[in-house]
Amino acid sequence: MGKSFVKLFILKLFFSLMFIGFLNAQEYSDLEIKNLIIKYKQDARGPYKAIRWFCPDGSTLPPEQRCPEPGGVQRAQFKDEVLRLAAKRNIYLGQILAATPFEDFLDEPNNNSRLKQYQIEKYLRAIDDGWLLRKAQYYRGAFQAEDEVNWGKKFFEWLLGSKDLPASKFLLIREAAKDIPHAGDDSRAQSIRSVSKNISDSLPSFLDLRVKIHGQPEVEDIAAIKNFREKNISKITPELSKMFDKLIADMDEFFKPVELSSLNKYIGRLPKGITIRSELENFVKTYSSESFNKSAMFISSADLLLNIRNAINENLTARAKLALVDISLSIETILFKEMNDWKTQTPQNLIEKNYYLAKALAGCGYLELWEWEKLSPKISPPKSDNINLKQLTEIHENFKRAVEWSSNLFRAYYENTIELYAGFEPLAEGFLDDKIRSSLLLPFGISVSTLGDFVAEKANHKNYVLGISGQQQARGLNPGYALGELVVVSGSPENINFTQDKIFVFNKPPSDMKPVAGIAT
Repeated sequence: MGKSFVKLFILKLFFSLMFIGFLNAQEYSDLEIKNLIIKYKQDARGPYKAIRWFCPDGSTLPPEQRCPEPGGVQRAQFKDEVLRLAAKRNIYLGQILAATPFEDFLDEPNNNSRLKQYQIEKYLRAIDDGWLLRKAQYYRGAFQAEDEVNWGKKFFEWLLGSKDLPASKFLLIREAAKDIPHAGDDSRAQSIRSVSKNISDSLPSFLDLRVKIHGQPEVEDIAAIKNFREKNISKITPELSKMFDKLIADMDEFFKPVELSSLNKYIGRLPKGITIRSELENFVKTYSSESFNKSAMFISSADLLLNIRNAINENLTARAKLALVDISLSIETILFKEMNDWKTQTPQNLIEKNYYLAKALAGCGYLELWEWEKLSPKISPPKSDNINLKQLTEIHENFKRAVEWSSNLFRAYYENTIELYAGFEPLAEGFLDDKIRSSLLLPFGISVSTLGDFVAEKANHKNYVLGISGQQQARGLNPGYALGELVVVSGSPENINFTQDKIFVFNKPPSDMKPVAGIAT
């Protein structure tokens, strides 16, 4: 009896282990996911299989029927393999917001991965002609814009109703508000970057203009685009012509004169009598006139951004907090578009500009509040017009720290999810760069680099790095020379064969890297 029991136990254990191994074998590999996406790009329904009613009681019904109670939404139903992929690897393709439970979408147990995946896929769809929805974006009834906006509004009000979450994940909430529809607005800046990239991919001679638009967009670029189009008209296909039409239309809209009165629709949702509402009303009144001091408006904007961030932690309704998030995004857009009008004549002027840009970064969540408190005394504009080279160098070094801290904060939030997607879609690697270039970090980095060029000139310090711009932003880690083949690693470095005769360039070196001739990051 005892031996039979042991045999039975071993047999059960054997089959249990076989079953676990079977389950593990069913997990989708990156190659399998990549092939799925290739298939979906050519599928008129993409990752979806049918249109269904999703009812409040959790049931689903065919489109010709109706939910037994109000509140149902009609949208696409996912294919079985898409649901299995979500269950096995926590990868969510083709997400539709309507009827998705808020807690599931926030995905706190997995460091908000599902929410971040939604943002990354939205980026991929913008830069790659719909990505896995290349044909399915025209699948009638798959999702309703109105339902997505309504869901987004309710989601943010639910999220901002939490006492602790707005303070602890301010950057994530604010960035999510750029990507999740909730106010009927669209991201014209992202459209400009994605369309210019698509034009450049098809017409390599457009690359210089694309780099300019991505790096330092100005209203003058519109004339340059039109001029380029005229000179290259013989090379432009009907499809490219439509892209040029869209790019020019988007830039015309983006660079329209700022109308601060548009903020009033959000200000009206704030309780009367609170300090931040009074500050915002005064801001709109002061800078809506035809003539005002631009630098004064920029300074007031930076102050407001930081005050808004602090006000969100006060005892306000979720609706008021969402209004403050939208106001914050609007003010950042204004600063982003108008920052080139803040001209500086002296190092002191440039320090002042960088100081208020850094303050705006803290207000946007790109710097932690404790970082700003530690940093602000070290970068504040000098009270005297006389500043020596040592002081100037120290101030510049602290500004560089602000650039690094801000970009690394983005990295800390999104890196794991980017790496997850990069395993089957290398284009995901560009998401972080797109986020940074669409934020005030872009003009701040350029302005800090300008100050660095001035410091280097006065100190007679020079870098020589392949003739690239912004040379003073490069830092030497170890003195000396390295000779070898240059290998640029665009994706994960984990499977790279490192050898001692090569120089490797990558975003982030692996922890167990073998000796090489040289590295650059």
